[in-house]
Amino acid sequence: MNRLRKALMRVPRTRWGKQTFLLLLRGKKAKILDVGCGNNSPTLTKQLCPDAYYVGVDVGNYNNSPKSIALADEYQVFQSERFAEGIRHLNGSFDAVISSHNLEHCNHPEETLKAMCAKLKSGGKLFLSFPNSESVHFPHREGTLNFYDDPTHIYVPEMEQVLKWLKKEGMQEVKAIKGYQPLYYWIMGGGMEAKSRKQKKVLSGTWAFWGFETVIWAKKK
Repeated sequence: MNRLRKALMRVPRTRWGKQTFLLLLRGKKAKILDVGCGNNSPTLTKQLCPDAYYVGVDVGNYNNSPKSIALADEYQVFQSERFAEGIRHLNGSFDAVISSHNLEHCNHPEETLKAMCAKLKSGGKLFLSFPNSESVHFPHREGTLNFYDDPTHIYVPEMEQVLKWLKKEGMQEVKAIKGYQPLYYWIMGGGMEAKSRKQKKVLSGTWAFWGFETVIWAKKK
């Protein structure tokens, strides 16, 4: 556990990435809700915020090992049609909500976003990331560079629309970046682009090079 934590701390962080967001909560015994908690997100979150109370929710178990699930203080799976309702009925409120590449998979994205906002305490913080809407025009590559490379993608999130929904729910924008290209990973992706293009695969830095992600930080007024 300590070895993994040290390794994570050595990974170059992006200023507006999920890891940086979580590190700001480190040591504060925050209550964190992770909406769409696949790809061993419980492990990442608890390694960066070991004192946090972590609640992970999803519509299925996506690439979460039994060890990762065991690290969650609460872990719940809801039916996709009742996902927003399930979030609303969670116990208590939260200091922070993280939702990384979840919105594009939702049958009812606006209702899901409303439910996330409703569970935040006053002054609570929200991290959102989802595919850049321009990615519908990106090249097709294994690992998803074009939005439609992932058959589970349902909704193409438009940043301005998502910001309007957040504002309606009493959220204040802290930072919103369409096509996020953090410099370290953009340089890495540029160096790997020829190989990525030849292999038709997403490699280290490819997302940053193309600006695949949109990132939003917001705070509840």
